[in-house]
Amino acid sequence: LFAPQRLVLVGAQNAGKSTLFNHLLCRERVLTGPLPGLTRDPVVEATTLCGYPYEIVDTAGEGLASTALDAAAIVAGQARRQAAHTLLLVDASRGPTDLDRRLRVDALLVIATKGDLDGPEWPVGSPCHLRVSCVTSAVADVRNQLGELLRRVRQLPPAGRVGGIAALTH
Repeated sequence: LFAPQRLVLVGAQNAGKSTLFNHLLCRERVLTGPLPGLTRDPVVEATTLCGYPYEIVDTAGEGLASTALDAAAIVAGQARRQAAHTLLLVDASRGPTDLDRRLRVDALLVIATKGDLDGPEWPVGSPCHLRVSCVTSAVADVRNQLGELLRRVRQLPPAGRVGGIAALTH
């Protein structure tokens, strides 16, 4: 039996963390939009990806905090990284920034979001483990791609067939 692994979504404001979070849950759990700072408190939800349980945490965007509330939101998100795997989300329409490079140090995976938008060529030597578009890709495809990548990186065997009530969960 596998205990859920915590996955914390980190990245700059408007990198697509909340949008990916909603895709992974197959529902609109958190607000998304073009305005930065919609996510303040870390939001935690359980799901399964490719048969393995995960606790997904959506956090506030990193970067300069313009208010004390923004600073507190960033600190709260950073606290959730303890004993967790971090997934760094980078807006592919901008490419990796200095902030992304700093956050990459602790990241298990780097995910380029907004893959449907034009942007600069991804820099050579900058890892990108997965490129996604939550606008043009089906929810199931995004979930399967990330789940398979996590399974391989964590060196887990393919999950067996799940039956009963467990088969009904996402």
